[in-house]
Amino acid sequence: MNEKGEDGKDKAWKSTKKVDGERYFSCAFCDQKSSGTISRLKHHLADTPGGMKVCNKVPANVKKEFQLLLKVFKDDKNKRNMMLREIGAGIGGGSNKSPIDK
Repeated sequence: MNEKGEDGKDKAWKSTKKVDGERYFSCAFCDQKSSGTISRLKHHLADTPGGMKVCNKVPANVKKEFQLLLKVFKDDKNKRNMMLREIGAGIGGGSNKSPIDK
């Protein structure tokens, strides 16, 4: 599952209303305002902790979609971090000592 829509923008932007002349957006379902990142809105819609009060008007299918998107993102991030740790451990034989300590 991809966070980007066909237009290349994050799918979550379709669930917002831009407030003209302001530097914030609001939730298309409950009108809660946010000046933060789109990530905060994803958590708002998915009913997970993330800086905004959860949306009590989001349709169940939208909530489920954003819960899945956030889970996939977290899983991918964990896989990436594990791979980077493995690569890092392979360089220099996995020793935590710096060349100066030897």
